[in-house]
This record gives sequence, structure tokens and C-alpha cells, in this order.
Amino acid sequence: MDMEKTKSFEAAYLKHQVEDNYDRFMIIPYILIVICLLFLWRNLYSRVTDSYHTHADAYLLLWLALIVASIAFRVALPKVKAMGNVTRLDHLIFSFAITMCISAATLTSLDLAITSNYTAYAFTLLGAATAYRTSIAKYLVMVIVTFVYFNLFYFFVLDNNYSFSLIIPVLAFSTIATFIAVSLENNREQLVHLSSQLEYINLKLQEESIKDPLTTLYNRRYLNDFLQREIDDYKRTAAPLCLAICDLDYFKKINDNLGHLTGDDCLIAFANILKANSRTSDVQIRFGGEEFVIVMPRTNLDAAIQVVERIRRATESHQFDSIPWPITVSFGVTNITSQDDFDSLLDRADSFLYKAKRSGRNCVVSQL
Repeated sequence: MDMEKTKSFEAAYLKHQVEDNYDRFMIIPYILIVICLLFLWRNLYSRVTDSYHTHADAYLLLWLALIVASIAFRVALPKVKAMGNVTRLDHLIFSFAITMCISAATLTSLDLAITSNYTAYAFTLLGAATAYRTSIAKYLVMVIVTFVYFNLFYFFVLDNNYSFSLIIPVLAFSTIATFIAVSLENNREQLVHLSSQLEYINLKLQEESIKDPLTTLYNRRYLNDFLQREIDDYKRTAAPLCLAICDLDYFKKINDNLGHLTGDDCLIAFANILKANSRTSDVQIRFGGEEFVIVMPRTNLDAAIQVVERIRRATESHQFDSIPWPITVSFGVTNITSQDDFDSLLDRADSFLYKAKRSGRNCVVSQL
């Protein structure tokens, strides 16, 4: 059970991460395109040193590639989201984040050929640490891939001499960014976990406030809200609605002779009979004591009588534990009319129930 809860939370948290990332990454491509255009303008129209000019073509190609990648990503992002596959959307965002980091590593490598400029590397990793939400494992993969790529590109592709002092700032940026990402994501996960627990507790409290603790059926408080909504719906749509009130016959005899615990067991067993023999659309309520209410939306009187007769027969034939005599139940059933309100509908069903009791009990009465 704990493992199932953990998996459920992980799935919910991944969805929370991806939805949060989606909102940010819908905007990030626009920002990146503007930055690329500004640097393209600088490369094309600004005066550059000879050494800088050595990599001018590489700069131009990189900025153009970033523009194309940003446009493609921005077009693909909402389409992938529309598919409803959270994992696929997460992979797309992760791929774009790595693309940005590798591009930053490339820019930094080109800049370091001229001057000690780590701006692109530091800005991108620190920005990803704060703006991109992902698991610690994925962030570590992103940092390691970026670091390895930087070393390969700078020392092997650009054929620069190895310098540990040059690597130290890159390691520092990577370590700081990782620490920030881990700290932020741990805090976010704790907040989401606490929020999830609070939501679960609130739902349980709400459920408990409308459920009878003994039988787990709905209680009278829920009946007040539910039945009023059904009456309002009837007035709008004229859809049929029936209501049944039932009472366990001679229930006081059980409490007086066998004790209240046996009486409670009898109520629980009868609640199970109600649920087992009602339809999925029917709503069962413990009205109070041994009295129960069944609300049957979209049901005419004949169908309602069939339902309660099935319950009556099932109760009569059921062997209740620790009770040596048969238990029966009496019903009063009515359907709604255009003149009815909450009280009149309940009162009429209640009057039919009393007629059933005066008629010898263990029967269904639907008219006076």
C-alpha cells in the first residue's frame, strides 16, 4: 500500500513538474530568440578583433541553430501537450534544456579562446537550476553531459591545451547550480507533498462530515443538500424522482433483548443489504436510528417499488448474526410532483411508512 502511494505521488509530482515547466518553457523560446537576434546583430555589424573573427562563422551558425531550435520547440510543445502524454512532454522539455546547456558550453568555449568569459555557461546553468523543474537525477545528467561536452569541445575540437585552472570555474558553476537545483526541488517536493496530504485530509474530513460513521452510508446532512439539488433539477427538467423511507421493524426489541452492539451490527448488515440491492444511481442515507432513506433520481414510481421490494425480500431472507428471529423492514415510497418541496416530499414518504407499519409491517406502501 505504501509503495502504491509512493508511485501515485511520484506520478502526480511529475505531472506537477511538467505543468509548471510547460508554462515557463512556452515563454523561454521567445526570450532565447530575442537574445540570439541581438547577438547576431552584434556579430554582423560590430567591429571584432581578429582572434574573435576566427570563430565568427561558428558564432553565426550557433545563433541561427538556436533560433531554429527555439522555433521548432515552441511549435512542438503545445502539440505534444495536446497528446496528453506527460512523460513525452517531460522528455521534450528535458531535451530542450540540454540543448540550451550544450549551446551555452559551446559559446563559452568559443569565448574562452579570446577572453576569460564564462557568462553563457554560468547564466544557463544557474538559470536552469531556478527555472527548470526536474528530478535530481535528470539535473545531474544535464550538468554532467554539459561539463563533459565542454571539455571535449574546448580541448579536442578547438584543440586548446589542457588547463585545470580553466576548468575550476566551470566546476564551481556546475556545483553551485546543482546545489541550488537540489535545494529548490527538495523544497518544492516537500511543499507539494504537504499540500497533497492537506488536500487528502480535507477530503477525508469532508467525507466524514457527510457519512454516517457506523454504516458508512450518507447522513442526514448530505440528504438535505442532495435532495434539494434533485428537486431543483426536477423543476428544470421534469425528470422523474422517487423517494423511499424505510424502518427496521421492531428494532427496539433487538437493543432491549440483545444489546446495542448487536443492534449496531444489525444496522451495518442492513446498510450492506441496501447497497447490494440498490442501483448505482440510487443514494442511500441513514436518516436516524433504524430509519433509512433512498433517493432514486430519474426513476418512476413503478421502478422505485421494484427496487424497494427487492431490498425488502433480501432483508426478510437474510440471517442476521446473533439475532434468533427474522428481521423485516417496512417502506414508504413516493414520487415527486410539481407542488412538492423538500419537506412535503419527505412528509408524504413518511406518512406512507407509518401506513406500512399500521398495516402489519414488512410491506411497501406507495399511496394512502
